[in-house]
Amino acid sequence: MTQVPIDTKLHFKCSKCQTKYSALPEQAGKKGVCKNCGAPIKVPKPNSALISAADAAKTLGSLLFGGVMLIVGIFLVVFLIKGGVWLSVKILPWLSPVMWLVLILDIFFFLPLSALRKRKGISSIGFVISSYVYGTTLWLWGLLLTYVLWGGVAVVIGLVIAGIGVVPMAMIATALKSQWSDTGQLILLTVLTYGSRIYGLYLAQKADEAAYEANYY
Repeated sequence: MTQVPIDTKLHFKCSKCQTKYSALPEQAGKKGVCKNCGAPIKVPKPNSALISAADAAKTLGSLLFGGVMLIVGIFLVVFLIKGGVWLSVKILPWLSPVMWLVLILDIFFFLPLSALRKRKGISSIGFVISSYVYGTTLWLWGLLLTYVLWGGVAVVIGLVIAGIGVVPMAMIATALKSQWSDTGQLILLTVLTYGSRIYGLYLAQKADEAAYEANYY
């Protein structure tokens, strides 16, 4: 049986012989007889004023805690959005040239290299790394465009969608604003991100198969 702390019990006395008794709160209202004198006794109800005050204190505490957590959550969201936009503004000017350099390397170096049986492994690493360069550029560019065109609320909605929703948000926003150049760049970056990663993983699989055949046949 679960033991209840003594100060949660109801304490009362027999009205006739003053014998002391205690009972659980859920026993309030029950009747019986005094074991000492046989007089009828009844378990009193707890002080409702004290209970109401305790409930009010708990409710107020919960509301205050919830309010603090809400404020902290809003602060974190604003900090994340503002920080992400600031980061995009600072990084994109030098990340974009790097992205185009990576694209040139993919077309003129890693792509021809992938045709060589013994160089598929090196080529696969190049394409996978390139996919992350494209993906980072795409995400930061999508975040910045979404914020500039549709504001912080749209960014929050985009971030809720697995964190990558800012990209389709940016595509829709630029299309509705008739900024077709930006829309085309976002689509191109999306194709480069997933295309290079899929092709890199494919090359890695082929390289593993070639290594297996060389060792066992």
